[in-house]
Amino acid sequence: MAGSITRAQIAKIHVLAAERGLDNDLLHELVNAETGRDSIKALTIPEAILIIDRLQGNGTPKGMASPRQKRFIEGLLKSIGWVREDGKPDIARLEKELLQKKFKVDSYKWMTVKKASEAIEALKDMQARARASG
Repeated sequence: MAGSITRAQIAKIHVLAAERGLDNDLLHELVNAETGRDSIKALTIPEAILIIDRLQGNGTPKGMASPRQKRFIEGLLKSIGWVREDGKPDIARLEKELLQKKFKVDSYKWMTVKKASEAIEALKDMQARARASG
């Protein structure tokens, strides 16, 4: 059996999460998605290493939206006109008007595969309505 997480690992996880703007709830969502555990203190050393790697940006976390899903969402945002002045997808609007209200997801960055799929379907519906009325 792998050893229990060390104090240094716990501290590093919290520092990295803070640096990336993750609140306690988002951090625990990440931990649960990656390891199935509900507590950081319950992690093993290898699981802690995995969480640290994810927080450092090494790979797409298990269960989180894929880069392909995110690119598709960004394309849909452009097609429905949710763009910033510079022409890039308006992620802030997506978060405020769809993710937070309908899917209870605070950040685009931390969508799960399931929530990303649901957001894609909602955006496709919006796109179809815009085409029908336009």
